[in-house]
Amino acid sequence: PLTFHPRASQPLLVLANKQDLAGALPYDEIEACMHLSAILDRPWNCVGCSALRGSSIAPGLAWLSDIYQQQRIELRRRQAGFVQRNDPATRTRARGSD
Repeated sequence: PLTFHPRASQPLLVLANKQDLAGALPYDEIEACMHLSAILDRPWNCVGCSALRGSSIAPGLAWLSDIYQQQRIELRRRQAGFVQRNDPATRTRARGSD
């Protein structure tokens, strides 16, 4: 499992590259090897992709952008004095390459 948590609330995006190669470890196996499902203190996503083909990189980065946008909105709400509900970090299940 990941044990280094310098900024525990920061999102984690794992790009499981090389999915275009025949012997590539599938993204869901990478997720299991990294014990990503045990991460409860931050949003995370594991995306199977191929940089060579350009597949599934944009959706992974869009997910990351969306998470940061949600965090900015929540920070503004807290700064404005809104009461924050006790919502756990958003966890995202792994998605495969397109």
